[in-house]
Amino acid sequence: MLFRSGYHGNLLTPIDVPADAAVLYPHRSAVDLASLPEADRPSTLVVLDGTWAQARQLYRLNPWLAGLRHVRLHPSEPSNYRIRKEPQDDYVSTVEAIVAALRLLEPENPDLDKLLFPFDRMVDRQIAFLDQAERRGRVRRERQKESRRISPVLGRSEEHTSELQSHSDLVCRLLLE
Repeated sequence: MLFRSGYHGNLLTPIDVPADAAVLYPHRSAVDLASLPEADRPSTLVVLDGTWAQARQLYRLNPWLAGLRHVRLHPSEPSNYRIRKEPQDDYVSTVEAIVAALRLLEPENPDLDKLLFPFDRMVDRQIAFLDQAERRGRVRRERQKESRRISPVLGRSEEHTSELQSHSDLVCRLLLE
């Protein structure tokens, strides 16, 4: 298995979790965590961290996760992770998901929002850095159109090449007249 970061290894990592543990993952069979009665809420959440593609890959490569209950969130606000677009409107970053889940599991904890301050600061700084780099011309922009391909005619003999050149010269002269 290879992630973009260059990791080459086995991502199968079964861990011991309590019987009432749940995986926080937007699986089609996942139950909304907020809808669970307090007595049925998990004591432990397993959270996959990475890009959405990496999280899906981790989920697939760890079949023991399928044996856990699945819970999901329906956030009231969109993600503040403005660096990349989330695949769906109700998807949020890992830290935002953890804080939202903890708000449900530990509503008496007044310090949960403090977990988001470094995240929000990181996002703001990254955006500021990208803006600054763009102003300095250090950001490589995506091509607006495909690269031109060399015509197969150009790969022909010198005779054809000179014929093309004379046609090209004629067109240029006509345009100038």
